[in-house]
Formats: sequence, C-alpha cells, structure tokens
Amino acid sequence: MSREGVGLAYGAPPPRWLPVLRIALFVAVATVTTHHLWGASGWPQNHEATTFAVRTQIYADHLRAGDLLPVWSSRDNGGLGSPQPALYHKLFYLTAGSLRVAGASLKNALVLATVAFLVIGAAGTRRLAAALGSSEPFASAAGVALLLANYTATNWLIRGALAELSAAMLVPWFLTTVVLSIDRRRVGWSVAISAAAVFWAHTVLCAFLVSLSAVALGVALLAGWTARSTFVSRRAVAVVALGAALVAPAALVTSRMTRGYDLSRMLPPAFLPGANMPPIGDYLRDSTWHWGDRTYGLTVMLDAPMVLLGLFVIGALVLERRRPGADAGGPWSPAARWASVVLGLAAHASAHAELESTNPAANSVLSASPSEIVLTFGERVNPVPDSIRLLGADGRDPLSQKRAV
Repeated sequence: MSREGVGLAYGAPPPRWLPVLRIALFVAVATVTTHHLWGASGWPQNHEATTFAVRTQIYADHLRAGDLLPVWSSRDNGGLGSPQPALYHKLFYLTAGSLRVAGASLKNALVLATVAFLVIGAAGTRRLAAALGSSEPFASAAGVALLLANYTATNWLIRGALAELSAAMLVPWFLTTVVLSIDRRRVGWSVAISAAAVFWAHTVLCAFLVSLSAVALGVALLAGWTARSTFVSRRAVAVVALGAALVAPAALVTSRMTRGYDLSRMLPPAFLPGANMPPIGDYLRDSTWHWGDRTYGLTVMLDAPMVLLGLFVIGALVLERRRPGADAGGPWSPAARWASVVLGLAAHASAHAELESTNPAANSVLSASPSEIVLTFGERVNPVPDSIRLLGADGRDPLSQKRAV
C-alpha cells in the first residue's frame, strides 16, 4: 500500500473527485485569509511599501517586449537605471508580471499570484505529510495549517515579502523530494526541479534550505535509513547537473551584473550584503532577542528553541535506530518520519526587527520640529549611519544635525 493511500480503506485508490475537492479547499482558505488584500482598495501598509508593485510592472513591461529574463530597469536610481531585475529574486515577479501581461490589473495580478503560491504551498505541505505516512484528512489539515501559520501571514501582510513567500511555499515540495529519495534509495529528478524553483524564487532561502537538507541527508546516512550509493551514483550526478542547468540562467546573469556595480546606488547601507554578515554564532543564538518577545502579536523568531529541538530530533533518531526490532533497511516509523523533516523546516524561519511604535506618533501633525524622535522596535537593533532619515513637508531634513542613539 502506498503512503498516499494511508488512511483509506484497504489501500484503495482515492476517489477521482478528492484532488479537486482538496484544491478547492486550499483555494477557499487562501482566498479568505488574504481578504485584507482584495477586500479593500489599495494595499495594506507593509515594510515594502509599493516596491513589489513597481517590480511587477517592470517585469510586465519587459515581458511585453519579449524580454523573458530582465536584467536592467530604467525606473531605479533616480532614472539612471539599475540591475535590480537581474539581482533580485525573480519567480514571483515573473508570475505576477505574466498575469499583468495577460490583462489583469496590477493589483489583481499581485493578489492572484499571492493566492496561487499559497495554494501551491498548501498542496506541497499535504504532499509532504502524505509522504511521511499521514492519513489524507491529517495531510490536508497540514496544508491548511500552513496557510494559517503566523509567518505565512507575516510575509504577505506585514512584510510585503512576496518573493520570500513564493519560495517558502515551494519548500514543502523540495522536502518531499528529499524524503522520497531517502525512502526509495534513489534520487529523483524532482529534487533538481524543486531546488531550482526555490532558487529562482529566493536565492538566500535556497542556500539555507539546501545546506540544512544536506545535514538531514547526513543524519539519514548515519541512521542507516538510506545507502551511501543513493547519493553517490551516476544518477545523483545527473540530478545535480540538471539542477545546475536550471539555475544557470539566473545565476550567470546575477553574477555578471554584480561585477563593478556599486550596490549602494540602489540599496540603503543597512541592506548591503556586507552589513548582513553576523557572527556565525548568531545563527544559533541571537543574544539581542529574548524568548517570549512578540511583534504585532506574533512570535516569528526561532533561535535557541529550534536548536534544542534539532538536538532532540537527532537524539530521537538515534534512539529510534537502536530500538529493539529496528530494521536497518526498513521504513521509518511515523515518529521518525516527522522528526526527520524538522531540520528542513528550520529553513522556513526568518527573523526581522519590527517597528512597534513611534514618538511622535505616526500621522501626527506637529507645530514645531521635535527635539527627538523615538522609534521602538520589538527587539534590539544596531543603528547604521544614514539608515534613518526624516523629511519635512518641504522635502528637507530638519534633523540633519541629530544623531542616532
């Protein structure tokens, strides 16, 4: 009996209408949860303002001209242009831009693309749960849970990080290919395809995902769930070659356009790559954050708890391997199946400082220039010179002599 049939009587194939009903469920939940986007005019206030709309229009203009892989935008850098399309994450904007070219309004293109990726993520989570041995009702519930997860909403509502959202929704598909490759002792071509899709969606998330998956595969090898020959074979080399070929266009364009270009022309100092390289220990434990801190009512950062959970998972897997009657070549137990995916799911997490309040308050009208402006964040931040600017009604900076503390 296949895992997709777990929970169905006698392993009978699922009814033909079940996949349609499942997708309809995911579409309905994704549509309801995104009512903040389509239920009112404009777009909710978020960290990205309207930059994702500008990027979508840029891609739409290029696609109309037959330019399928844009590398330059004349809209950036004060009209002088920049390689923003070549350097930034692409899959969401290729999708939304295509919808725009097909006749959708700019807002509808963004909403439809967002809902589409949410449905893809829910379907991928259901597929992953089924691959791990879950029954159909539980697997579908897992897909719905992803749509209702705090950080899923944080991405599209609070942060406006639509590129990261698209990549996050592809993560379950990649993890499914890894789980099935371990179980079948044969690397599937879908590993390369799903990894390349994540790369096109968000290169940084892909880097973390592949790294953590490599750790998970190492654990699987040590636990004896799969043979070394599974990942050291001609087929495995061919799968890697396919993945390299699929990411090559985006990778080569990005590499070429970054040579000799001053990124500070299009990015504030705080967002330059060199300013985002914390000590390696901070990836495991951020001393500026404390357990229980919440932002907008959400807990979105995972640090020490995830590290401890990872250690617990590894310990549980070792004990599972040593339990009486354990078969070195047999299938995983349900507990081991779920535990093995935790390391991969860690790549889905992300952390960002959130602005919680200001003094003077937002949208307030002052009769005189304030002596100070207080920005309260949900966690400790390190001010970067020139990263915060205050502009008056005349466009000038009334606090040009003030200092960030």
